[in-house]
Amino acid sequence: MSRFLKKLKLLHQTESQPMGFATNQKAPEKPRLQIIASVASASAEKASAALESADAVLVEVNTADDLEAVEKICKAKEGVPAGGWLKTPNVKLLPKVMDSSCDFVIFPSETPVAVSQKEKIGRTLQLDESLTEGLLRTVNDLPIDMVLVSDKGKEGPLTLARLMTIRRIVSMLNKPVIVSVSIDISAQDLQAIWDLGISSILIESVDEGSADKLAELRKTIGKLAIPASRKKDRMNPILPHLQPEAHGHHEDEEEEEEEEDE
Repeated sequence: MSRFLKKLKLLHQTESQPMGFATNQKAPEKPRLQIIASVASASAEKASAALESADAVLVEVNTADDLEAVEKICKAKEGVPAGGWLKTPNVKLLPKVMDSSCDFVIFPSETPVAVSQKEKIGRTLQLDESLTEGLLRTVNDLPIDMVLVSDKGKEGPLTLARLMTIRRIVSMLNKPVIVSVSIDISAQDLQAIWDLGISSILIESVDEGSADKLAELRKTIGKLAIPASRKKDRMNPILPHLQPEAHGHHEDEEEEEEEEDE
């Protein structure tokens, strides 16, 4: 299983407290919103200082030349979980990235089914936030492990409109959801996103000048209040319910009327 996927499951699963007086129980790691940093292959080495504040790293893959940078970062034994982000559904690049040493991979919905069935790697499907309810529901049955929803690089503070969109997606899916956000996102917006059930955030286009901002973002996340555990709501259709006619009551009324007539 993908190291990053396993970490998400461990941090967000709800477990009962151990019973007894054992003192050698290992304290569970404090849940925390995870940071994924994506970098262009050309600036991967220069951005190494900035990537130290990330929980996972992605190298953007646009051409065959990017594969070497992806493999180099993914093979780092002491590094954080790393992967490749396929920006285009290139039929030749897809199998190569899936067969690499990557811990997880993000790919578009145009990915061939055969390629997405490799279970040893964390398969992450990138979705458009505007997908219909019907299509969103089908994602639960696909051979994928995680989902990325992106607003296509919109800047500015988190809006209520996007918050509703994110909530809608989380409510329909039973897989960890990753949301792309700006590196300058505020603590209030981060808290609002985490409260919705988001597992991790994606910071795009990290470079050597992003080290301070990414480190500050990690500190901000560490100060967030842990969301109260709650059962995920499901968006089920509300169907009309017809009440059966109370025949017994109606018959009693008819009998009373007959007695009065007599």
